[in-house]
Amino acid sequence: MGNPRPVLTPLIVIDEAHLLSPAMLEEIRFLTNFHMDSTSPMALCLVGQPERRNKLRLRAFEAISQRVTLRFHLGGLPEAETRAYIGNAGAEC
Repeated sequence: MGNPRPVLTPLIVIDEAHLLSPAMLEEIRFLTNFHMDSTSPMALCLVGQPERRNKLRLRAFEAISQRVTLRFHLGGLPEAETRAYIGNAGAEC
């Protein structure tokens, strides 16, 4: 037999997740319900401002927060790096 085909995992990215309504967060919870009993056939990435993280800490969203397997917070750049970034970005214009 030849090489087996790699298993591909679909990735769903929701940007601006901090703007999701409670009803939409509940829909996402329903979407991820299958993950509780089996291997997840997809990966879900919620991207947003710190408000998203704070919202998921509320008791009302405990069920969806329990489904989060990885959390990451990207902090701001130090002042010197921010100045260098703005300088480089401005030079490209």
